[in-house]
Amino acid sequence: MKRNHSAIARKAWQTRKKMKQAHEAVHRAMAPEIESLLRRCASSAETDPQLLQRLGCDAAKWAAEFRKTAINLGYSDMDEGWLISWFANAIETARQSERGG
Repeated sequence: MKRNHSAIARKAWQTRKKMKQAHEAVHRAMAPEIESLLRRCASSAETDPQLLQRLGCDAAKWAAEFRKTAINLGYSDMDEGWLISWFANAIETARQSERGG
């Protein structure tokens, strides 16, 4: 059985494109709320540079801190795995932007 590799590649590309569009839509929808929560979560005892130093580029640390703060502010519990994915993507996007990519 001969496979049409170009059709398979086209289907894979279309699927990837749809997944990227869906992810971008979720990001656009959630970004304002997440940014608002991040601004509100900074404690007066810790400055922004101190928070950045403590959390660094570790998506799991950011997700745990965000989840804890959101719950303390009265938001319902969130899937930490989803938050880790969101923060990992945000961190990598920032890195790519810094590199001009």
